[in-house]
Amino acid sequence: MEEGSEDEIEQDNSTVIENTAPQDAPRNIRRKKAIDALKTLLETFARFSNPKNIKRESELKDIYNELLKCDQDTLRTAAFYCIVAYRYSFLAPYVDYFAKLLDSKQFREGLVLFSISDENSVVQSGHREELIPYLLKILYGSLSSYVMVRAVARRNAVLTYLRGFQPNELQLFFEIMFGPLLDYIKINEFSTDLEQLCESIVTNYDSSNTLSPKKLKRLVYFIIILHKKPVINILENSKCTVILKTRQNFTEN
Repeated sequence: MEEGSEDEIEQDNSTVIENTAPQDAPRNIRRKKAIDALKTLLETFARFSNPKNIKRESELKDIYNELLKCDQDTLRTAAFYCIVAYRYSFLAPYVDYFAKLLDSKQFREGLVLFSISDENSVVQSGHREELIPYLLKILYGSLSSYVMVRAVARRNAVLTYLRGFQPNELQLFFEIMFGPLLDYIKINEFSTDLEQLCESIVTNYDSSNTLSPKKLKRLVYFIIILHKKPVINILENSKCTVILKTRQNFTEN
């Protein structure tokens, strides 16, 4: 669909308006309606044949990338196909692999087929640098999502899969995971000294710009599970391991 197809855009926007829940509806219903509305908009943008011509395209692209990391499978999928619409040469050969990762029923099969280890990688070397960030964001979103009884199995599968990445790629994954926390405590120079870390947090604390309890709870959850997994050993010299080592110091003391 071209940008000039205003009738189709208006029709899709009408659908979004109809899906909006009243303010007095229960919170879970309002949330579901909002997710459905956003999904509809994303599916509209994914049909554009030339997404670079969309007004404020760079902002939309940033939104797509953020949604790849969200905990909603439907939004991750819709955002991914918005990126597919750009027809990147480094992404096109792997769309089917991503499709399996975005399907909760085929997720673990997708991890097996989408091999990225040096010994058996299906990713061409010339594509890897640009492709991997998208893969890492989707994996993070998958790790964040709650899928009933499959949650633990999915988490373990993702953490095992991470061992196939190169150290610099794992560094990026940890920055995706802990970026909100690192920005919040405003630490530029990292240290494994617990006292120094605490002083920095106290000094830079801004009560008007804090993380929500839900986000903090998720970060603590990630810290706990990653502390127990061998994958973090690869990041021994990584600046992100300060968080994991801090948690270890608390445990030992």
